[in-house]
Amino acid sequence: MKKFTILIPILFVCAFYLFSRVPLNTPEAIGSQVTITLDDSGVLATYANHVEVKDNPEEIIFDFALWQYQDTHKNGTGRPFKRIVLNYYTAKRLLAAIEQTIERHERNFGVIETNPITTDDPNADSDGSKSNKADNSTLSRNGYLLIPHYSNFCRVTGTPEEVIVDFVMNSNPFSSKDHNLIIEDRIILNYSTAKHFLRPLKLAVLAHEKNYGNIELDVTKRVKR
Repeated sequence: MKKFTILIPILFVCAFYLFSRVPLNTPEAIGSQVTITLDDSGVLATYANHVEVKDNPEEIIFDFALWQYQDTHKNGTGRPFKRIVLNYYTAKRLLAAIEQTIERHERNFGVIETNPITTDDPNADSDGSKSNKADNSTLSRNGYLLIPHYSNFCRVTGTPEEVIVDFVMNSNPFSSKDHNLIIEDRIILNYSTAKHFLRPLKLAVLAHEKNYGNIELDVTKRVKR
């Protein structure tokens, strides 16, 4: 009995180690352990302080821009420089990853202030954030071709100063062999922008689930038996 008691924690540690080596609820985790290496040797990192989110029944579209504020109420103009298109499964995983990154940052450094205006502002919502309908800012696309980049794999990395989001196209997500993926787009956000980004992203995902049902991230649960 004593040997059996000692064996239980050893088995638990081994199981935890094995499962922690595979990202859960991803196609790569189905059936076997696969190591995916991300190659960022040729990627150009670009900075954005504004993200515009649009959605339709099939995908979510993100336009990243560098905003030039004209006053303290954040009225301004900007031109998007990158358009990323995600399916809803990837978008839901991205939402969870950014939420975890922001929560970890706020635990270590305090609450992220997302708006410099006070709640005395007549255009401010009850939480102090400015209502989208009162925002006179616009993104200019006149004469500017914005080529959409599709991604079905994202990686989110947090540093004390910024959030780094890598977008990748994995053309063989069910491969049973280790493989390399090339990072095609890297977007750098400050934490205030990342927290602002969460709200429309979360609303889009929740609205889709309300209309079409739960977005199941575990592929095995989506397979018809």
